[in-house]
Amino acid sequence: MTQFEKILVSKCLTRHDGRSLWKYGLSDGEFQQLRKLLLETKRLELLDPRDVTLYYSEWWKRCYNGGFPSKKDVFDSIQNGQYYDDEAFYRTAKRGATLLGIKWIKNQNTLYFKTLLLQGGIPIKHISNNKGAYKNILTKLLEFNPTNIDDFAFNPEITSLLPASSQSDEIYECCLAIVRAIIDEDQEYLALLDDEEELGEITRDLKIKRKNLPIRTSKPRWRNFWVFEPAKQRIRLYLGIPDMTGASFSALFINNPNTILDQEYKLYLNDNLLCKFLRRADSSYKILWVDDNELNWDGTDRLPDIYLISCSGEKTNCQHLITHLPNLTKATLWTKYSEEQWILERSAHTDALEGFVLCPLENGSENIANGECVVIAGTSFRWIKFEHTLTIGSTTFKTGCRKIDWHITDHRPAWIQRSNYTVIRRKPKVSVYDENGEIIPNVRLKWRLKNTAIWNDWDAGFSLGLLEIQIQVGSIIEYDAVFNLGNIDVVIESNALNSAEITLVGNTYNLTITDNPLVVARRISVNKFGLQLTRNDIIPPAIQASLKTNIQTSSLRFELKPPFKGIEIIDNQGNIIQENSYLQLNHLRGLRLISNLANLVVNIWNTTRTNMVISQPLTDRFISVRTFEDAIIQLFALSDAMDGTVEIIIEIIERRPQSITKLKEYKIKRYDQQIEWGFYLGSHLFIKTGPDLPDLYAIPLDCTNAQLQLRSLINKQGQYAFPNAELLTKFVVFSKNKDVQTQPAFLSLDPVNKATTLEDREKRIIALRDKLLRTASTDDDWNKLLSYYLVCEDNDIPYSTFDILRAISFSSLLAAKAFVFLTCCDPKQNFNEIAYVKMEQDLGFLFHWINKDHWIDAMEWMGCFNDGQLTKEVSQAILSHFDNCQPNNYFAKIAAFVTQNIVPDLPSGYHLNSRISELRASFGARVLSEFPQRYPKIADKYQHIIPVTDSNRPVEILLRSPLVVALSIAGKEDNLWSVESEFKRRNIKYIQQLDPEWYGQAVNYSLTKLSNLS
Repeated sequence: MTQFEKILVSKCLTRHDGRSLWKYGLSDGEFQQLRKLLLETKRLELLDPRDVTLYYSEWWKRCYNGGFPSKKDVFDSIQNGQYYDDEAFYRTAKRGATLLGIKWIKNQNTLYFKTLLLQGGIPIKHISNNKGAYKNILTKLLEFNPTNIDDFAFNPEITSLLPASSQSDEIYECCLAIVRAIIDEDQEYLALLDDEEELGEITRDLKIKRKNLPIRTSKPRWRNFWVFEPAKQRIRLYLGIPDMTGASFSALFINNPNTILDQEYKLYLNDNLLCKFLRRADSSYKILWVDDNELNWDGTDRLPDIYLISCSGEKTNCQHLITHLPNLTKATLWTKYSEEQWILERSAHTDALEGFVLCPLENGSENIANGECVVIAGTSFRWIKFEHTLTIGSTTFKTGCRKIDWHITDHRPAWIQRSNYTVIRRKPKVSVYDENGEIIPNVRLKWRLKNTAIWNDWDAGFSLGLLEIQIQVGSIIEYDAVFNLGNIDVVIESNALNSAEITLVGNTYNLTITDNPLVVARRISVNKFGLQLTRNDIIPPAIQASLKTNIQTSSLRFELKPPFKGIEIIDNQGNIIQENSYLQLNHLRGLRLISNLANLVVNIWNTTRTNMVISQPLTDRFISVRTFEDAIIQLFALSDAMDGTVEIIIEIIERRPQSITKLKEYKIKRYDQQIEWGFYLGSHLFIKTGPDLPDLYAIPLDCTNAQLQLRSLINKQGQYAFPNAELLTKFVVFSKNKDVQTQPAFLSLDPVNKATTLEDREKRIIALRDKLLRTASTDDDWNKLLSYYLVCEDNDIPYSTFDILRAISFSSLLAAKAFVFLTCCDPKQNFNEIAYVKMEQDLGFLFHWINKDHWIDAMEWMGCFNDGQLTKEVSQAILSHFDNCQPNNYFAKIAAFVTQNIVPDLPSGYHLNSRISELRASFGARVLSEFPQRYPKIADKYQHIIPVTDSNRPVEILLRSPLVVALSIAGKEDNLWSVESEFKRRNIKYIQQLDPEWYGQAVNYSLTKLSNLS
């Protein structure tokens, strides 16, 4: 029995119940036994990965005593001549966290190490040795009431209360957790301190202070900083993006109060997808980071291209979010964030008590002589620490004083991709902010031509070219530079993929196009250039160019979007992806689709369901292929997750009034490799995959809930094996490695096991459905449903993998019970925000189809009506679900019908036949021919509600689908939920996504007509 299993037994548990590891409350003796085990076990494969994960958390709680924590520190505490190193020990801890279902902390990167440490809760030893400092910062944070560490981690007035060696993200997270526990009266978390007699005084004092403080909440803010990490010789971009209200989201990104906000947005940086914003029921937005994004600065002087894409494909440029870059050609001011990280200050002033100046070695100032040498990307620089003031050349840097930030509106035209200066075309708007992000009024602004002496009033006409801006707030004066482009524009002419001509209109500048090995530029006339590619297999991601006036030496250096005619997909290096090539779903990052053709449409479909096509117009000439990722995943969901033969086709067509021309086609595969298994010599199991060898995990089938635990398979030079003898025989084996997508596999340890047929699996699903319907929410089968749900959530496995979850879509009442049950029982409270959408996608149904009476039945089954608070929470979750459906105005009426029996009213002047005619006219002949034909049967007595005639038969499924849904919601028919309708349900869901406006209208219309029949 492993040490972790012994601890479970001591807590009367058969398996880990999802709690944070600090909640197990290990005794000193249990910790010493764990440490002794790790000291004495020489071979890593003999350790239970969960023991290693547990040790990481306990090391943080018991052993950490200041400094920047590292994997080496943890390993050194048990090092005793083992046959592995700190990296292998860390990888095993990560595997253990996977087995335990621990959710990784994520921002723009996945923070594995931080997650492992914080499972230990509070660093008791370190707090004991620094009680005064912790009491001071916790008191300050209690007054400040931050919502996340970004609210105070960049504020030296607060962070300087800690010892310098303790200023790190992990410590900030612990401080925030203690303050949240005081405010929320979380006695369980505070017991970590209270259990230590000498630390209990801190919580007692904080509780008293809390009672006398007014309730105050910090305003969440977007933050971006350039971070210098000398040990890694790099500068990287850090983005702190909080969850935010709809109003805050609109003000930050859209800046148009009249815009109706979409359900989802995607944020891109240089065509790489950073994150998604998902709208909650209360209209706030939750951020969901995508992948890991190490945004290392490459030394360029071009500002990053950052933009937002809505569900409808509308693009919003967000250049105002990142307004400055590091500049290694001059002295710049930095302030300390931690022992290994420094933050670039935009100005020459900082409120920190000490500052650091980074400047080139060739700078002649005598003040740099005492600085130390640091290296960035192979080049040496001088690094000078100072307090109060330091003058380098003509710039005086100051610490311990007020600082400001500012934003100058960018007027960059569409043909400029990125540039080294903010571009203006008229008098710009300048917004100036204080340390708290609040607008500063009455700012004094002036401008002058760069390298001239005379400052001009702000209202004076702006000269063309490079301008210097002076910003004055009180005694603080800061400077910035912009390039006034004026009315110049670019006209592009191209009839080939390898050549183009560029003409400047209204030009008063000198244009230079930089030759490179891929592009040759020739001047045709003063304002006209010809461009010729030197290779047919590569298109440069951008054309490098510059503009400057005759009287200035400094230029606007910018990237011109590729102007060539045609359509191609290119990778990060500009290599053309050949038509009919296979793309991998998990390797779409960096791929871009370029085109300057008009009337283009992208059609996407699943090779097993060719009559379900998602079409999107191609309006942008340069777009990330990941823009289509959601549609691709949605189409993959139409097929069994275990089917590795499924492909998604991306077809690009040119649609003209009288013709359609296919231009390109690409294929996308879901998996990189498969898991192979079988028996040799009759009974010896083998499991292998390749060529990559990811960690493999197994989850059992046909077992009790107590047996439902992940197994981590042992990798022995490419041959995988179970760590222990197994009593169970059936498993699903999978990998969590996102870089290499491995197809999950069903596996049986029984050599004579017969493969399950489709008919047998269908019977099994029906049996599971019926059993779940007749059992209580406390029954083992419902606990198994929860466990499999959590396995899918924690490991990104499709819900359709497990029959017990597939059964949810085979009954309206069961779907309602599952919704209520998971809302109440999901320990991570993720179901009603995000997970239900993925469940709908994987299982091919929608929760809003549920019979309105079944919602009440499910709440009664769950015992909600015996608990007023539970009734309120579940009712709100149901309403939130309808609030999240689009179009919101139609679903608000459906929600009123479901929850209050209020019949939807028909809009004044609404004519069904006219609307059907408009519907048919909105789809071309080809689209109509590709519609799926099958839908659940409708009784004759209801077919007249939305009649199908010879003239509208091409859109029959569009007419019938909303009626089928309305019949289910109203409790008139349940054909939608039958076993035979599993594929038909996907057709209905497809129709809803094809035309949400019609679908919402028609469901409401049908509900109204059905109510009139009653």
